[in-house]
Amino acid sequence: VLNLSIMYYDSLFLLEGLCEVQSQAGDVASFLLFPKLSTLALHAETPETSSPLTLSELQSSLDATLLDLVQLRNTNGAPLKTILVTKVWSSWDVWVWMKDLVHIEFF
Repeated sequence: VLNLSIMYYDSLFLLEGLCEVQSQAGDVASFLLFPKLSTLALHAETPETSSPLTLSELQSSLDATLLDLVQLRNTNGAPLKTILVTKVWSSWDVWVWMKDLVHIEFF
C-alpha cells in the first residue's frame, strides 16, 4: 500500500498502528503496517456525538500521534512523502510543525 485515505477523527488506532515497528536491523526499522506508505490523505468528518472538549482532546491526540508517525518514519528510512489535508483544517498548528518533515498539501 502506497497511498492511504482516512477520516482523521476515526484514525487514532490506525495512526498508532502505522508507528509499530515489526523488526529492526541496525538503524533501519521495518514497519508492521504499510511499510512502503508514501501518501496519507486526511478527510474531514467531525463526529456528531462528541462534546467540544472531547473533540479537542481527540484532535490533540491525533495531532501528536501523526507528528510521531512522521518523525518515526523519517528517522527509520520509510518517510511519508505527502500528507493531503482537507482545506478546512489548513489553519491548524500541526501543519506548521510538520512542514519541514513532510510535504503538506491542502485540497
